[in-house]
Amino acid sequence: MWSSRQCAIKNRLGTTCYCNRGSTLVTNAIKSKSAREICCSKTLMAKPDTWQDVKQLCQDVTAYSQQQMANRSNGIKEFNCMEDGWENHVIHFWERYESNVTMGRHNTKPEIEEFMKRVAPLLEKPVGMALYEYRNGQIGAVSIQSGAFCRQRICHSHVGF
Repeated sequence: MWSSRQCAIKNRLGTTCYCNRGSTLVTNAIKSKSAREICCSKTLMAKPDTWQDVKQLCQDVTAYSQQQMANRSNGIKEFNCMEDGWENHVIHFWERYESNVTMGRHNTKPEIEEFMKRVAPLLEKPVGMALYEYRNGQIGAVSIQSGAFCRQRICHSHVGF
C-alpha cells in the first residue's frame, strides 16, 4: 500500500495518514487564539445632584461584571471602576476582553443594558468611550467612538491610559 519512501502516521483520531518522508504533512491543526484583546475605557460625568445614585449604580455593575469575570468562558479579563482624581462627579471604567465578541456579549447582557438605561438620565453628557487593541501586554492606538462628548472628553483624558 505504501512504499519505503512513505511513512504511516496515526493522528489523534486513530486514523492512519500516509506521507512522503522528508516532507511535512499536517493531519490535525489546532487554531491558536490570537493574543489580541480589546480594552474599553468609559467615562461617565454625573450631574452633581445625582452623584450618589450614579456612584451606587457603577459599584453594582462593577460587582456584577467582576462576578462574571470569575467564569473564564465569559472572556472578561479586567473590569474596574474608579472615581476621577481631578474632576468631581466623574467615574471611569477600564475593561479588557478576549475579543470584540466577548465585549459585545457582555455589554448586551440584560444587567448591563439595565445599568445603561438607569444611569443615562443621571449624566451631564453621553458616556464617553474609547477602544484599544491590547496585544501581548501592549495597548495600541485609541479608536474613539462617535459623539461630541467622546471627541472632547476621551481624547484629552484617556490617550495613554
